[in-house]
Amino acid sequence: MAARNRWTILVVLLMTFKCLYLSSAAYGFIPESRRASQPPVATTPQWGVWYESLLARRLAEAPRERSVSIHFSQDGNDQTGTGSADAPLRTLARAQQIVNGLPATADVALLFRRGDVWREQVGLSVSNAEVTIADYGDANLPKPIFTPFVPAGDRALWSAAPGLPGVWRRPAGNAGPITWVRQTEDLSVVLSRQATLSGCASTVGSWHYDAATDTLYVHPHPGAAGPLDPRTSVDEFFVVRPTSVGVMVRGDRSRVENIVAIGWGMRTTTPSQEHGINSFATNGDRVVIAHCESYYGSSHAMVHAASGAGGGITTFYHCKAGYCQFNGSAGETIFNTYSFFGESETIFESCITVAGTLPSSEWDISTTRRGTGFYGHAGGLVGGVERNLGLVVMRNCTILPGPFACVQPSNLNDLPRAERLADARAFIVNETFTGDHRPVDLPLASIGMVRMNGSYTNMRMNNQQVLVSFEQSGWLINCTVELTIAVRSGWVALYFTRPSLPFRIRMIANHFRFRTQNAGADFRIDLNEPNSSAGSVVVNNIFSHTGPGTARFNVGRAGDEVAGNAFFGFTLAGGTAASALWRRNIVLTIEPTMFAVPSCGSPLANLAQPTADGNPLMIDAAGTVHSSGWRTAIGPREIALCADLTLDGRIDAEDLFEFERQPRDLTGDGLINADDRRAVELAVRRGEMFADPLSVGR
Repeated sequence: MAARNRWTILVVLLMTFKCLYLSSAAYGFIPESRRASQPPVATTPQWGVWYESLLARRLAEAPRERSVSIHFSQDGNDQTGTGSADAPLRTLARAQQIVNGLPATADVALLFRRGDVWREQVGLSVSNAEVTIADYGDANLPKPIFTPFVPAGDRALWSAAPGLPGVWRRPAGNAGPITWVRQTEDLSVVLSRQATLSGCASTVGSWHYDAATDTLYVHPHPGAAGPLDPRTSVDEFFVVRPTSVGVMVRGDRSRVENIVAIGWGMRTTTPSQEHGINSFATNGDRVVIAHCESYYGSSHAMVHAASGAGGGITTFYHCKAGYCQFNGSAGETIFNTYSFFGESETIFESCITVAGTLPSSEWDISTTRRGTGFYGHAGGLVGGVERNLGLVVMRNCTILPGPFACVQPSNLNDLPRAERLADARAFIVNETFTGDHRPVDLPLASIGMVRMNGSYTNMRMNNQQVLVSFEQSGWLINCTVELTIAVRSGWVALYFTRPSLPFRIRMIANHFRFRTQNAGADFRIDLNEPNSSAGSVVVNNIFSHTGPGTARFNVGRAGDEVAGNAFFGFTLAGGTAASALWRRNIVLTIEPTMFAVPSCGSPLANLAQPTADGNPLMIDAAGTVHSSGWRTAIGPREIALCADLTLDGRIDAEDLFEFERQPRDLTGDGLINADDRRAVELAVRRGEMFADPLSVGR
């Protein structure tokens, strides 16, 4: 009986512990003293001031300099070296040994000489607080490289594969399965992984590993003089086998700077959270990863991952990453922030995704959607409670084009819902994404997220596809979006919000250009018919359509706000007069130019409509500030104050009197006529309803 009672008590204690763990106390919430304040409204200059201050604070919280510096170089010696710059140590293994003996708060910098390459099979894993992993030496030399890629071995062991022209083979060396091969260390030269020998034979620039015979086959890219012979070529083949993490830090106020990681976490199965450069910060611990690079990785290349935990504050600053292996599920995300229990804070500042998914026989690079530049999510529903990310800011980030580029813009999931712009804590600002006309399917808007001042071009949509799906809301502001509609027959839509759900999309001051390619294409801005999605806010946008097929915008639901937009090449359907919020929309006869500031005489000038929620729109995609509290032009770019003829910072009747006194060319057509006077009148009368043929509805 006593044993049974003890067992009962143990079960009760375990259940109590579990309940406590699933309560707020064990989720790793960030202490209030370290938490970022609530951001100002994103469309005001105050947001930029707030963010710059937060970024400077985050960088300063994890300094590079430490009380003790230990140096490593390929000329060093683990036995005789002292760790000074004059007598450095040598290996990552020795660095790990030193880390293991440090106190919990280390205040130590591990410095690696620029120009050197560390080819080791185990990277660095640091849990101590206040540790720096960085570079030293000649700033003109390349950053130090950590990589498990090693030369394939004795070149004399290569031989031509019988009956397979262009294919070479060699014994792999019985050192375990090969997970990737490089023909050269040039990042622009990429080999494709082939599941079969026949696939390797038919694919120039590929490799295949036969585990049964432990044989490596390669079909090299040709050299300048023709087919390449690996026995004599300048290029040297490198191979990597299953490895773990490259560089991992998790201690408070730790920093990784100017380190390049290549080839970490590449396994034969779907990889775990083991990547090139990793922050595993939790519980409000602060980590900075600055000027680092990570290539040839698992499903991610550079991450903040609070796996099985919550919280953590990580700042990625001017980093680069790319080339992840196919993971067989939802696709690869190059930069990633993940907090299982949520409440993390992550910044990606001026980071670049150079490539997406590595090519392989497992997916078709010409058609398949693989690779997202930046992504974030949390655990979702945990213990009956929805767990969401905390603050996320991605600013000035770029997803580069190229043959292996990511085909998805950045995206964030598991965000705290924000019905007001002032409540938002997730921002993608000044992002540049240049696609290659492969299809995209991630939303440009997401619940609680602000995507602002972005440029998204050369994207494609397929049949019965919605770019902003029914469970999304959030804000798309000051962006330029260019889409090719490749569907031959059937509908494609920009957004769709289910009337039964309390979500709504807010599209404000964007420029959309849609190109249909086939007469059967039916493009709709809003999928809902006959009216627009419930509660949608579509204000001050430019919608342009060219090509065959149809393009429509359904409007008229009583709760919608569809105002101050310009349409070119669209059919406007639905009960436009039924909605009091359908106002000041115009139809254009000439397609507006993308990325251009509207001229003073343009129909786009001085027509902008304040939104019903009252949020000011004081900045545009170029960063121009409109101090009066609301921009005057439709689209993502503000016009110059060319109608302010009195130079008093206001546009009013005094400017019209000034024009009568001294007429001038305001439209840029080389003439001084009634069009110039009308440009001033429109500016003065901003906010009135038009009574000319450009009007649609009242």
